[in-house]
Amino acid sequence: MIELAFLILAVYVGLIIFFFRGWNNLSHYKDVNLCVTIVIAFRNEKENLPLLLKDLSQQDFPLSKLQILLVDDSSDDGYQDILTSYENIQCIKSEGRGKKTAVETGVKNAKYDIILTTDADCRLSKDWVKKMVSPLIMNDIKLVSGPVAYYKLDSLFMKLQAIEFMSLIGSGAGAIAQNKGFMCNGANMAFRKSIFSNTEQYIASGDDVFLLHHIKKIKGKMAFVKDKAAIVRTQPKASLNDFINQRKRWASKSSSYKDRTAQFVSLLVFLCT
Repeated sequence: MIELAFLILAVYVGLIIFFFRGWNNLSHYKDVNLCVTIVIAFRNEKENLPLLLKDLSQQDFPLSKLQILLVDDSSDDGYQDILTSYENIQCIKSEGRGKKTAVETGVKNAKYDIILTTDADCRLSKDWVKKMVSPLIMNDIKLVSGPVAYYKLDSLFMKLQAIEFMSLIGSGAGAIAQNKGFMCNGANMAFRKSIFSNTEQYIASGDDVFLLHHIKKIKGKMAFVKDKAAIVRTQPKASLNDFINQRKRWASKSSSYKDRTAQFVSLLVFLCT
């Protein structure tokens, strides 16, 4: 048993080194101004929408090449008055309930092939759009993952969450750099509408990770934007119970993974915990 434990630990350390090398080898991309549709699904985000809309309206990006679609997933908090000051932001109703359907509705109504997604409770830099879409100047790149970080770390628990979350983002980025991508975060992701529309598995699951797995399966290339200006910031969970429930939701999806890298990493992390 001791020999087996050491073997598992050695493999785990090797995996960390593998991710670290990938992180150091990530490519850097020049800014471009491509036509982009931003899709943001939301439900009852009245408190967060003003900050999000402010960040979106201040993007250093040509308005003529930008479509911003907010997709209302059955909100009942009276958010509509907030939108009156933003002429360039379009809000549509989801065709059903749930984030999966809301995202699908947004993609269906997108004018452009390049789709950029985030969440309504996130904060964005003014250069977020141009940084995140820059790899897509290359037609063979089908999906772009970006960094997500926690802010407003008011307690030790929140700071520990931030460290753990950074390790997840870094691992996913390092794997993408090594052509072994297995995870990403829909709070900061870009992809091509044509790929999304042909991905039945994503439509069925509604999860960003499954879209990444499908693109990997069809040999589509992926990129990670390693740039401070591309960071999307969101707040950690306020309580241990919320944190545990979030991790349970994430873990419940792993049983449906068909990607070998995702299966291997999930099993290895489980054995090491």
